[in-house]
Amino acid sequence: MSSCLCREGYTGRYCEILIENDPCISNPCQTRGYCALSTSNKTYTCICQENFIGEQCERNNPCLSSPCLNQAICQPKWNRTDTWFTCRCVGTYTGNRCETSLLNPCAGLCMNG
Repeated sequence: MSSCLCREGYTGRYCEILIENDPCISNPCQTRGYCALSTSNKTYTCICQENFIGEQCERNNPCLSSPCLNQAICQPKWNRTDTWFTCRCVGTYTGNRCETSLLNPCAGLCMNG
């Protein structure tokens, strides 16, 4: 069973159905983000390029500089006015950027500890 890859504004097995009020028609996703229609064809989600985040890909991604250490996972966050990141530490690391090892909190600097 084959299916067609429909151009924007059309849907259906053979792209025969015109989507009324297609929210992607206005190209709401910024910075070359991709507008993905929901299955109901009434709402959308922007799929952003790696450098950008936000509901409409309007913000720079704060994780691009790899601020988290020791293989931690950087998670971009934002609200209406600010953009920031949090680090999800792995293994025995802790700290804002996962910079401290719980096994050796002095990182080899303790002389008699």
